[in-house]
Amino acid sequence: MIDLDQAPARAKGERATEKQCQATIVDAARLLGYRTLSIRVGYSRGKYSTPIQGDAGYPDLTLAHPRAGVLFVELKRSPNALEPEQILWRQALTEAGAIWRLVWVPEQLHEFIHELRDRAVR
Repeated sequence: MIDLDQAPARAKGERATEKQCQATIVDAARLLGYRTLSIRVGYSRGKYSTPIQGDAGYPDLTLAHPRAGVLFVELKRSPNALEPEQILWRQALTEAGAIWRLVWVPEQLHEFIHELRDRAVR
């Protein structure tokens, strides 16, 4: 059984990074029966790029579960804010009836993992 209250690994006294929190969410989601997708951004020649075709700002995670449905999840660490392209994705997805979540990490990490569990056991 997964320990939903286990924090992501980090050095004592440091806040977990977005990458660590994302890995924790993906691990928990898989254990709960979700299919997961995260598109990793690459860094080359002094700039970030993602070698996929599509509109910028796509959510960090796509999670699909037979009972929970499909969730689109954007992870943010304070003090960062949503970029205009991310806001357009949120609008498009929610207007299409999708479940879109903004999760502030690490502050809302455990609450969100509990939400995934609750959705999966409906």
